[in-house]
Amino acid sequence: MTDRHVAAVPGIQEERANGSDHSSATESGETPPLEPIAIVGMGMRLPGSVHNAAQYWDLLVNGKSGRCKVPESRYHVDAWYGPGKVDHVGTKYGYFLPELNLAHIDPSFWSLSQHEAASMDPQQRVFLEVVHEALETAGATGWRGAAVGVYVGTMGDDWSAMEVQDPQSLDPKRAEVYGDYILANRVSYEFDLRGPSLVVRTACSSSLVALHMACQDLRSGDCSAAVVGGVNLILSARETVVMTAQGVLSPTGSCKSFDAAADGYARGEGVSAIYIKKLADAVRDGDPIRAVIRSTCVGGDGKTMGLTTP
Repeated sequence: MTDRHVAAVPGIQEERANGSDHSSATESGETPPLEPIAIVGMGMRLPGSVHNAAQYWDLLVNGKSGRCKVPESRYHVDAWYGPGKVDHVGTKYGYFLPELNLAHIDPSFWSLSQHEAASMDPQQRVFLEVVHEALETAGATGWRGAAVGVYVGTMGDDWSAMEVQDPQSLDPKRAEVYGDYILANRVSYEFDLRGPSLVVRTACSSSLVALHMACQDLRSGDCSAAVVGGVNLILSARETVVMTAQGVLSPTGSCKSFDAAADGYARGEGVSAIYIKKLADAVRDGDPIRAVIRSTCVGGDGKTMGLTTP
């Protein structure tokens, strides 16, 4: 670790001066400071045709929007549209990835048979690509066989719900190609990552809870680095119908957070992954440090006005 690297990362000098083992803080009875975590790689597929960090930054600073009509490749929204009708959707819009060909994958790049590639959940296909890009942007090369954890937050499981509607489809590969529980394991298997591998389902907070768990495991030594992701592809109208009946969706299909004109939220797709390491390890390895996570926490708010009311 050189002084040049130390000076480039705020806070590392103070931590080094206090001692890397924080022994003085522990002996005095104080809680030792949390070890910072560095984000060193990123991959993404986000609404607005965002496929990399530069495009994401452009969308944010220029106030662009990824709102669009539900793509025909998801479901025929004109047939489902019926404001006020039972078992219909109240909007034709949301935040989607219309440019993605969800059926496209090169089996030869991965260790997939043609059968697996044809029947696997599209979320797995896209997530594999995004994780590969996150590792590439980190400049990482030594991850194969390493104690790298995989933590994935997800909310929807449309592919499995669609598949079980065909009682004649008893695919022997079902456990490997269906079910959101396999998302993390698919990545660990393909990249030979040998740290913890798990999927988190805590609804809207899933990917952030996954990040918290990854940071905890990095600090405890359960893994040396981690891939943290969030995955959601909307493949059917089923959940949108349910959320329409609950009255939580915007009839205009647009999110207006913290705005007096807000009228609900809009469903959106996205697949993203970040590659994280302890800050000291990232500095030591000369990794590109894109952001520093100082701390994370999770909690529940107990018994509120309603089960789904924060």
